[in-house]
Amino acid sequence: MSPAEGTRAAVTYAVVKVKAAASAGDKQAYSVDLKFTDDVGGLVDFGDARVVLDAGRTKTVKVGMDDPAEVALVRDCEVLSVTTTL
Repeated sequence: MSPAEGTRAAVTYAVVKVKAAASAGDKQAYSVDLKFTDDVGGLVDFGDARVVLDAGRTKTVKVGMDDPAEVALVRDCEVLSVTTTL
């Protein structure tokens, strides 16, 4: 199903830029965790994404909501952590 004419689909993800350390070796995997909040800072949902980068490289990653049905409540998001996974 597509959005109704004159409307746009809700954005159910955040965009996060991840940069690998120059000393990361050949490749490094990263886990990005964030929370989506409402207009008073209350928790609405979480999201996570994984990305593999070469040392010193940067990539923009989309971090989707775990429960996109809650998108109408979201007003902001906050990165909770970016950790290496390898």
